[in-house]
Amino acid sequence: MELESGEGRGSGVTVTPEGGRESAEAAPPEGEGDRGGVTPPSAALDTLSGSGADTPASDSKRLRLFKAAIDTTVEKLLETASFERFAQCFQPVYKIQPQFTHSVYKQLISQLQTSIQEEVSQISEDGLFERALPKLDQLERESEARTDPAWRPTGSPAVDLRTHLVPYLLQQRDYLRLKLKRAKEENAALAQSVLEGRSRVESLVRVRDEQCQRWQQCTELCRQFQLDEH
Repeated sequence: MELESGEGRGSGVTVTPEGGRESAEAAPPEGEGDRGGVTPPSAALDTLSGSGADTPASDSKRLRLFKAAIDTTVEKLLETASFERFAQCFQPVYKIQPQFTHSVYKQLISQLQTSIQEEVSQISEDGLFERALPKLDQLERESEARTDPAWRPTGSPAVDLRTHLVPYLLQQRDYLRLKLKRAKEENAALAQSVLEGRSRVESLVRVRDEQCQRWQQCTELCRQFQLDEH
């Protein structure tokens, strides 16, 4: 099945199901196959990582590999979304308005690249790739200078689990002991504060009783004085 543009429109483009394109009288629509001129997703990673040659992140081997993988993936993805495939999906519209169909295709590709760029930027920002990937490079360089052999599993899951679990449990035990010690110290301080408060309350009670007793004595003397006058 072949799809040709309408007569008199000056297009003269034949779209085949295999994705081929044959020129007739005029050149294809200007910019056909153009991807919209949007910067690749790796530009967003360069912006987040400083995009400067002087920044440590720009020297990261893993970060460069990640950017190259993203660019290649997007390029392969957009290659599958060719204008020929798009025109085949909208044959009636393309037959009547080829220029309009191509304009819609360019907008679609532009929006697709923009969406991919934003998603890659968000994933890179959430995953802290600009920090994690250079850190992995640094760990790799540091590991090359080590002479002691790296840890390898012994083949016994029980032994390997105990080797990793026991230090963690001991650390948690020390942490709980420290928390218990602090809790006991706080409880002792609170108990001492309660005892001091009780002592102050008892002292105030004694002062109150003494003042009440003196008041009663004054009252009794006043009564006796009144009786003597009569």
